Amino acid sequence: IVRKVLFRNVISAGIRNLPGFSMGIVSGDCWQKTARMQVSYDNILEWLYSLCETIGGSANVRLDGNALKCDLFSGTDRSLLQDDNPHIVFSDAYNNLLSFSYAADDAVQKNFAYVLGCGEGNARKRTTFCSGAEPTYLDRYEVYVDERNTAQEEDVTDAEYLEILKSSGAEHLVQPKTASESAIAAFSTQYQYNKD
Repeated sequence: IVRKVLFRNVISAGIRNLPGFSMGIVSGDCWQKTARMQVSYDNILEWLYSLCETIGGSANVRLDGNALKCDLFSGTDRSLLQDDNPHIVFSDAYNNLLSFSYAADDAVQKNFAYVLGCGEGNARKRTTFCSGAEPTYLDRYEVYVDERNTAQEEDVTDAEYLEILKSSGAEHLVQPKTASESAIAAFSTQYQYNKD
């Protein structure tokens, strides 16, 4: 499922594809599981990570020369909740944390909206919205807006209804803002944080 979704939406998706993006190494037993599912209008990266969490795998997008590769792998559970593998705990209580660093990322933005209105399946009213020229490739940050509760009144034409949906799409565009995350440096000659 993961490979098929990435191929359809990132590798061969016309103006939505990411240039130089391809599948990398796939390792681990969790990726041999088969399943059927349907996901519509969801953030691919968030969906991918929730699927990884469900099956016990992980994904890593890495730079390989000038290309981006998506590796899929399964980790080893070393938490206190299992007894098969040695436990690894990083904590101030164990004095195995040296420091943490803080980084800011201003890439959190949405500049292209898919807006879905009332109706079901193929009969569902839908439109898109962006401010200015339609962004392409790496400049495109998509958001899906679910407006199924915005009913089309009898005296409103289809064109007027689509304009209502577009105004809702405009409200959901997000200008670049700062998001933050921290990285922890662990003090251990035996184990590495985010690896073990």
